[in-house]
Amino acid sequence: MNLRFLPWAILSVSFAVAPVWAADLPGATVSKQLRFSDALLQAGYTWPAIQGHAQWIRKSNFADQQNEKRALIQLLQEQSRLSPMHDGIAAFVSWWLAQPVTGAEWVPETDPSQLALHPELDPWLAAGDSVKVVALPASIAVLDGLGAPCSVSFLPRATVRDYLAACLPGRSVDTVQIVNPGQQPRRVDVGAWNADDEMLAMPGSWIILLPPVLTEVDQSALVQALATL
Repeated sequence: MNLRFLPWAILSVSFAVAPVWAADLPGATVSKQLRFSDALLQAGYTWPAIQGHAQWIRKSNFADQQNEKRALIQLLQEQSRLSPMHDGIAAFVSWWLAQPVTGAEWVPETDPSQLALHPELDPWLAAGDSVKVVALPASIAVLDGLGAPCSVSFLPRATVRDYLAACLPGRSVDTVQIVNPGQQPRRVDVGAWNADDEMLAMPGSWIILLPPVLTEVDQSALVQALATL
C-alpha cells in the first residue's frame, strides 16, 4: 500500500508540540564516575522499546556545542544575506536560536541489557554528566531549512517521501538527512529520479532539509548539530 495514493487527511499535520506515547522519565545526574548503563538503570530505564530514547548528556560538550551553533548561525546569516531564500533561512535561524544546547553525546547502544554484554560500548560518565530519557513522539518532524519544523502523525507504512508530501506539498526535494532516535544522521535520496522509496522513518525521527546556501562540509556540521537536539 502506497500512502501517497490515499487521502492526505490521514496524515495529521501540525506545527505545535508533538504528542508522545509515554511520559519522559526523570533524568539522573551522576556525582562520580559511573557507567552509562548503571546511570540508565538508576533512572528507571529498563524497557527501551517502550520508554523511549536515552541520551548521554555530557557536561564537557556544552561549550563546544554552543560555539559550533554560534558559528553556524553566523555563517547562515552571512551566506543568505543576498539570497532570495533569505526570509526562509531567517525563520529557520530564529527557530534554532530558541532551541537549547543539550550537550548530548551519541552512543551506539542504549539498552542496559546489551551494554552488560558489551562493556566496550558502555562509556564512563564523569561527575556532572547525566542521562535523559525522552519519550518518543507519535509523530515525525520535518525540519525545513527555510522555516520551522512541521509535525506529521506517524504511520507505520509511510515513507520519507510521504511525510515530505504532507508537510511540503508541491515542493521538489532530491535529498534529505534523516535522524532516527539513537542513530547517526543518514542521507536519503527522495527525488523522483533517485528515490529510495522504501525508506521508512521511526517514530520521533527528524527529516531534515538543509539550507542550500551552505557548502557540503558546513551542511554536515549543521546536521550533526541538529542531531543533538
